Amino acid sequence: MSGVRSASRTACIKAVQKLSGALNGTKERLAVFNASNALVRRPIEPAEIATLGFDTEEDRFSLLQGDIVATEAAYFLGERIGGSPKYAVLNSSCDLVPNRSRFTVLLKISQIKASEAAAKEKLGTLLKFTRRDSMYLPVLPGDRAEEIANVVQFDGVCEIRTEDLLLVDRIASLSLAGWRIFGSLTRVVFARANPWVIFSRLLRERPVRQRSAWARSAPAQCPTRPPALPRTTRLIPRVPREAAITWSHDAAAECLPPARECPPPCSPARAIRSAVSGGRGTR
Repeated sequence: MSGVRSASRTACIKAVQKLSGALNGTKERLAVFNASNALVRRPIEPAEIATLGFDTEEDRFSLLQGDIVATEAAYFLGERIGGSPKYAVLNSSCDLVPNRSRFTVLLKISQIKASEAAAKEKLGTLLKFTRRDSMYLPVLPGDRAEEIANVVQFDGVCEIRTEDLLLVDRIASLSLAGWRIFGSLTRVVFARANPWVIFSRLLRERPVRQRSAWARSAPAQCPTRPPALPRTTRLIPRVPREAAITWSHDAAAECLPPARECPPPCSPARAIRSAVSGGRGTR
């Protein structure tokens, strides 16, 4: 159900924000999120997965969503970017195989340098995970000594031919917790479920004669009856905004058909604690 899905999209971020808020300052947050396998890990290789029994044709892969790569074959607004920049792969893992998709979308990764005047303030903000346009990553293999952190930028995307991407060297893969944070931010930035948009589409996509009938039958389908709707094509402007938003949160989402979910949710905070403790328990 759309309302449940919308809530679950932010649950991961809220859990990480709660974990970060419980830590004592930037130094302690750095110790937790920079720990081995907390957010990133060495690239996950197909051979590793095959040894676990996932060795069918459908299980084979070259890259995974969220993988960190360096390449000079990507373009931003039609301009090729040099200097061996780093990127996070945005496409779904199942599209990152030969003969599946022609192009792949990448997110730019910038670096924070110790010499920057506002480096401490940037780190403090990123480690709270309150921003929606960027994601904190620790120092990656190959980073220069002056680079103290990396930042995935969700504002602006780059493009690369998939056949070129499959030839690049992978720097790192995201851990499970890192991937869930990455996925949550991706959905918030690119597919945010605005309740007013949901309400508008539910009404606009029904013929005028069906709207009143649908509104009358709503109690049988939904937990809350929608606001009274005038018999006119200008329904949306005449419905009070507050009422529409409240109802779309509580009822409209419940009327939508369920959609296939991604893998079962897990606690990113628990995954991070497990990584930090070396898997010795997550409670």
